[in-house]
Amino acid sequence: MKFCLLIMFFIFIAFLSCTSDDEVDCESNEDCLAGETCNLSLNVCEEIAEIVDEEPAADIDSQIPVSDPDIISPDEDEDEIIETPDPDVDTSDEPCTPGTTKKCAWVGSEELENVGICKAGNSICGADAKWSECSGQVNPEAEACLADGIDSDCNGNPDNLPAHTDSDGDGFFRCEDDACDIESECPGYDPAMINPNAFEVAGNGIDDNSNGEIDELPICETGISMTGIEGNGEYLAKAMDICDGFVSAEISLAGEPVTETINGSARASLTMPYFDNNYKTYAVANKFGDVITSEKGSLMAILSTGDYDSPTMNFTEATLEAGDMKTASKVPTDWINRQKDCKSPGSEACGETISTEELDNQCEGKEIPSVQDPIMLTVKVKVPINANAFSFDFYFFSIEFPGLVCSQYNDFFVALLDSTFNEVNPDSDKKNNWDKNMAVDEKGNPMGVNIAPNGIFRKCMPSGCSDSGGGNTYGECDACADEEELEGTGFEYECTSFIFFETCEGHGGTGWYEASGNVVPGEEITLRFALWETGSVEYGTDHSYDTTVLLDNFKWYEKEVEPGISPK
Repeated sequence: MKFCLLIMFFIFIAFLSCTSDDEVDCESNEDCLAGETCNLSLNVCEEIAEIVDEEPAADIDSQIPVSDPDIISPDEDEDEIIETPDPDVDTSDEPCTPGTTKKCAWVGSEELENVGICKAGNSICGADAKWSECSGQVNPEAEACLADGIDSDCNGNPDNLPAHTDSDGDGFFRCEDDACDIESECPGYDPAMINPNAFEVAGNGIDDNSNGEIDELPICETGISMTGIEGNGEYLAKAMDICDGFVSAEISLAGEPVTETINGSARASLTMPYFDNNYKTYAVANKFGDVITSEKGSLMAILSTGDYDSPTMNFTEATLEAGDMKTASKVPTDWINRQKDCKSPGSEACGETISTEELDNQCEGKEIPSVQDPIMLTVKVKVPINANAFSFDFYFFSIEFPGLVCSQYNDFFVALLDSTFNEVNPDSDKKNNWDKNMAVDEKGNPMGVNIAPNGIFRKCMPSGCSDSGGGNTYGECDACADEEELEGTGFEYECTSFIFFETCEGHGGTGWYEASGNVVPGEEITLRFALWETGSVEYGTDHSYDTTVLLDNFKWYEKEVEPGISPK
């Protein structure tokens, strides 16, 4: 009996030596006590390490709307597994604890999040226990031009964008001469359209031309003088506000000089428009007459077939004082070659037919027409990279109005545009005029005295029609109004008193018109503004009935326009 008790004692001691409060033999978690887990490599039970959250877990019950019967609470079924909400699922409508904050999902390329300055935004729980909209996301920005140790573009490398980078491929370099090289520097705009080859778009808040100023108006007239202008085409171009993209400008006759017959004798033309201090066929001025001033800036360009501020109509003698500038030339060949039968176009208002078909080679085998006292300003311009159209203003005057309307004395003003727009855009509904002339009305009538019956002359005295012998036969004076604007120009209505009678005579002008055309960004265009006289007088070809045009307010547009002219 004692022997049996002794054996049982040793078995009990051995059992105690193989166990402890911390671990027991096990083959699965079921062999262990509560709060323990089976370490299968040692086959012993071990206590589960307690995991302490940095923040107390949210009260799950408080986030489950009791009105939703489809959600099962832990009290209803202890075996139900509550899954962590999917971060891609919108939980903005779920109730929350006022004052708490949660991180929002990152919007953008995943590789940028939490790199450099980039971080997701946050949402705040308001007093109404609802989450606010996400805000505060920090997106990549351009690296600073000067090293600052900040990874602004979120690529993992601070200050890695050198100044000579040309990310937009426009040929200009960031931190040197390009105000926008990547989109983050000009959100909503194409960086390639912002550089020194662009024109400044008013009101868009962007430094389009990259000159360090925003929305500034171009100042073309700096350094231009109203004196010393002889032979200076650049002064004329800049006086009419052509500066962005300006390449060159020159003054010339309208075409090749010709020999003409004056008083029965042959006379070779001067090779340039006549100009001296007393007889100026072109000028830069801040005012024309007593009333008319520049449309933009302080200056405008003026071209004339005679002395610009003293027009004449003395057809009895070929003298300088009578308006003879001793010049004659062919008309622009490429323009007349597109006119029917190689003749200067007339006007429907005068019973002539205007060709609406696109013609060419009309002068083959024919003589190019000659004209008198011609003058032409030719300007070459490189179109800004962000421009698709342009316009300029003009004001046309003629001594021939109204008495010589629908006669041989149809003085002309043409504004010819050489551009590739029509070829590049063959299907466009905004093609430039096929004969290159921008100064035509909606019916295709070119700017001249014979277009007056269409209402083109608006600055004139209605009674001037009868006083000047025209009698308003063609309705040329129907649109006349506000003649006072012509005071001091030489084209105004004037009366001369004699002892027993008074004679009155009136002429006129069109008022300001805007002419528009379309271009191709980056191309070089040529603009030719030409003026001349036509007809014959007692001494020969006409050098007496003078015509003048004012040019001003040239400007670019981002979008295409409807080509042609419109009154201002």
